[in-house]
Amino acid sequence: MIARVLRELGYVEQWGTGIGRMEKACFDAGLPAPRFEELGGRFRVTILTNRDAVPVLDDVDQQIVDSIPEEGTTTAKVAEAIGKSVRTARMRLQKLVDRGAIVEIGTGPNDPHRRYHRVLDPD
Repeated sequence: MIARVLRELGYVEQWGTGIGRMEKACFDAGLPAPRFEELGGRFRVTILTNRDAVPVLDDVDQQIVDSIPEEGTTTAKVAEAIGKSVRTARMRLQKLVDRGAIVEIGTGPNDPHRRYHRVLDPD
């Protein structure tokens, strides 16, 4: 009943898509599926942060990762490799860092010597 009222008031964007979106977001990030539990009159969702797979990458993200040499690379070189602006490359690189697909080495976001490196494969 609460969900129906929230939908009528415009607080619910789409009906019945939240769980599927959470599962897809976890899968894309290389995380295990969320755990859903009904505990008496409560509902609990647990999202685990231990990666059990490599994050799913779209074609541009994969191109970025593939363009990073062993010694690392800069934002400008990634932008050139993928044919996008430096700003677009920076945003995509940050998302890849957040997802654990690459690592960023530098003193901060304004470090002119900041470099991006591939995550070492444990095999």
